[in-house]
Amino acid sequence: MERSVPDRRLEHLRNTLEHGPEVEAALAVVTDLLDLERDAAFDYLCELADLADVAINEVADEITATGAVARF
Repeated sequence: MERSVPDRRLEHLRNTLEHGPEVEAALAVVTDLLDLERDAAFDYLCELADLADVAINEVADEITATGAVARF
């Protein structure tokens, strides 16, 4: 799998900067923030999927209740 742009930038930082404690701490913070961002995006996508599932079920219930299937 190809790495994302932020991941490649982090790798570039790791390769070009001297690994002092300040740099390591900064990289750890940035990595944590990226992980949080990914987790938030995943949670959002799950929420959208749940909403889509509810909407599909509501439409299916409506079709069943009204007998709309017979019209198709």
